[in-house]
Amino acid sequence: MNRYVNAMRSLALQAINKAKQGHSGMSISAAPIVYTLYKGLMTISKSHPKWFNRDRLVLSAGHGSMALYPVFYFSSLLTLDDIKNFRNDNYLTPGHPEVLANNYIDASTGPLGQGVANAVGMAITESYLRTEFATLKGVIDHYTYCIVGDGDLQEGICYEAMSIAGKLKLSKLIILHDSNDYQLDSAVSDVNIEDLKMRVESMGWNYLKTDNNPENIFKAIAEAKWKKNVKPTFIEVKTIIGEGTSFENSNEAHAAAISNDELEKFSKRFHIKTNNFEFHQEIFDHFFFNVVARGESAYNQWQQLVDQYMQTNPEQMQRLLNYINGNYEDLNKLLDENKITNLNDSTRSYLKQYFNQLKDLKSALVLSADLAKSTFTKIGEGAFNDNHKNPYIKFGIREFAMAGAMNGISLHQGVKAIGGTFLAFSDYMKPAIRLAAISNLANLFIFSHDSYAVGGDGPTHQPVDQLPMLRAIPNVEVIRPADHYEVKYALSYSFKQKQKPICLITSRQTIKQINDQKPQDFSKGAYIINSPFSFCKDVDYTIIASGSEVSLANDAAKELFEKHKLKIKVISAFNLNLFLRQKPEDIKSLLASKNGLLAIEASSEMLWWKLSIYTNKFIQIAANQFGRSADGDKLMNEFGFSVKNIINQLLNQ
Repeated sequence: MNRYVNAMRSLALQAINKAKQGHSGMSISAAPIVYTLYKGLMTISKSHPKWFNRDRLVLSAGHGSMALYPVFYFSSLLTLDDIKNFRNDNYLTPGHPEVLANNYIDASTGPLGQGVANAVGMAITESYLRTEFATLKGVIDHYTYCIVGDGDLQEGICYEAMSIAGKLKLSKLIILHDSNDYQLDSAVSDVNIEDLKMRVESMGWNYLKTDNNPENIFKAIAEAKWKKNVKPTFIEVKTIIGEGTSFENSNEAHAAAISNDELEKFSKRFHIKTNNFEFHQEIFDHFFFNVVARGESAYNQWQQLVDQYMQTNPEQMQRLLNYINGNYEDLNKLLDENKITNLNDSTRSYLKQYFNQLKDLKSALVLSADLAKSTFTKIGEGAFNDNHKNPYIKFGIREFAMAGAMNGISLHQGVKAIGGTFLAFSDYMKPAIRLAAISNLANLFIFSHDSYAVGGDGPTHQPVDQLPMLRAIPNVEVIRPADHYEVKYALSYSFKQKQKPICLITSRQTIKQINDQKPQDFSKGAYIINSPFSFCKDVDYTIIASGSEVSLANDAAKELFEKHKLKIKVISAFNLNLFLRQKPEDIKSLLASKNGLLAIEASSEMLWWKLSIYTNKFIQIAANQFGRSADGDKLMNEFGFSVKNIINQLLNQ
């Protein structure tokens, strides 16, 4: 193995030795792959690490981060302190790669398999934008690489992602497999039965195989880039886990601690220093010339091209730059609530009507997990699947991979990522939503069919615990609108958001209109709906609800006054998390009433209890059991989501 690869390995082992933890096996085995990519292929700029036309690399097997950090160090992108403080707080070398910790990382990885879906999303975005901005030839033209281990390939999301990538013919996507035959608990052969080549080719991928010689890896990648190739490429690189240590070629190498004796053994095997983090200047010069200087040259050429198009094609070039910077269209101006045809409809129908108004929008990729006819998560005519021109993508029943691909779309930058399925199926997507939140990715996840009102499909399709699950994820905003005004707000808000995923929850069932005019202030996550007692100082009770239950609360409030002379204030808490983040005095003021607060939501009761400290009496109607296959209205009534039960709850206090 060449001296530069072994220098990377030596640095990695010394860092792991100092940290007393890490994954030495892959840090050794994947080093030739990483070296090959950065020496002559990846185009990274030290001065502009996030420049748009750089090649992307997703280290899906994130535990092998110390296969990656040595390249950054020898290229002067990391300091020696960063290396010596591997896995320590406030340094650029976390245990698994993180986009928010290091500007030269393209995706936060660690949960195995998700990086494959991220890479698919990046490749989709590159192809879509290259097609959309075809007149800006050369401005968008890069590859997406993904390094995987055997663990990645065993995850279900990897099957999902590779399958759709093959169908979409993402020819600028290349996966490199660190095929070292071992994982943490065993040999791969102990748990795998499939023929990898047949698996890959059956999914519409090119399959190549090579040894771990950097020259041969480079040749395989060059073959993958052959201009007549119309498929994504999978390159199996046969590597040696823990090479040069006593754990070589065994599962013990996967997460092996590196002792001083192991460092010495590695040093003798490859004739390289493994002490004091000392390396010849020639190593640094080699990486600077082949990584940094080459990358800066690529960036400068690209910037010259951008400047040229700003003169010759300024409108298109500026539109692309706006997209790159996340400055999308203002949906508050594009969407017209006055065009909504039925004010007593389902919120998914309002979403459909607004999406119809956006049929020419090009700044979003809209993915659907085979449910566009039910969730109405679709935009424009045609599909990306046909020619890579249209922003709507038929993703098939692959919810987890869809969410992971959305993360890749947002990580790539240039378009807003939108995806839709049923709320009950958000369970399939939760790990990717969590990673979106960790990475500050402003995806818009649309979930319809939000309660027992789904009806005959039964308890498997009737969400009970999903809203609390989504609300429990830090840095995620969950919006459950009650009318077309709130749906418009949710869409407009999500397009302006740059650091938080948004979950938009819509209903299948129709909902009575709650506002006779547009509410003035959505900024607090909750507001008093327009009713006779909206601003009355001495209401008897306050009812707070979200989504379809707001109209129930409003109907109950009207009847309580007409028949019992009780004044009721009704609040729509369309974004409960946001409301709970307001100043305590503001929350208390909004909820104020003489006798107490009733909270209603067709969901598990968690989180709403936080409002109990702001009132002298707290009452709640919640969904605390699974439903049945029955009429939706019948179930809602049976479980207490009815005007009659709301009235009884307040009259019996």
